[in-house]
Amino acid sequence: MTTQTGVHLARAGIPGFVDQRHTVGQYPTAEVGSVMRGLLDQTLAQPILLGEHTIFY
Repeated sequence: MTTQTGVHLARAGIPGFVDQRHTVGQYPTAEVGSVMRGLLDQTLAQPILLGEHTIFY
């Protein structure tokens, strides 16, 4: 049996989105101890990732 875990993203304290697509350089890495680093670590630790999205026809 596999244990399922989830994160309520609206309550996770994710910082506001900053559009950096047209800037020179790289995206900043998530700092150790930050909310985003915690989410990254949790994501990469999962053996199976499932995504859910709505499809409009």
